[in-house]
Amino acid sequence: MQPLEATTIALIDLNKTSSERLWERIPVIGWAIAGHLWGKRTLPIVEEITQLLLARPKPEPQIWGNNPKRVKLGLYLSRVIQEEMSWINDHFIPDDPARVVFWAHEDGLDVEFAVLRIEEELEIQIDLLRKSGTRTYPTQKQPSYGRNSLALRVRSTARRNAPSREIHFAVLLQEV
Repeated sequence: MQPLEATTIALIDLNKTSSERLWERIPVIGWAIAGHLWGKRTLPIVEEITQLLLARPKPEPQIWGNNPKRVKLGLYLSRVIQEEMSWINDHFIPDDPARVVFWAHEDGLDVEFAVLRIEEELEIQIDLLRKSGTRTYPTQKQPSYGRNSLALRVRSTARRNAPSREIHFAVLLQEV
């Protein structure tokens, strides 16, 4: 099963129209108009990813590995991402790029809600880091830095003084 491609999505913010750039400089009303223009421009990409997810058969649980905990976590993350990020289904695989999976294509807060839900339900802390190390989220307003540039820093909140470790979506389940 082929992973979703992040190449097109990486160009989304780099190819803003002059109208988008103009409107995004005007507080409130301009931001809304720029967001609407952005949505119209990215709709073909959303539709393409939707068609790819619809064409992809439901992955067998074993795609997440042989460890029952890892399989359970992979299925859980797929379901949460589908629900919170508003994707058509949960047919994700470990090799899907984080930039695609966590793309907030409907609402710039989708990824925050997904991260908050995962943190609360799994009792962990997740920071999404930009390559520079500053805290950020992969919303439509921010450029992509490549497939593995968004790292999840996970620290268990259930155990005090648990060390944090930097991981990527593609290898998230290898860390469990």
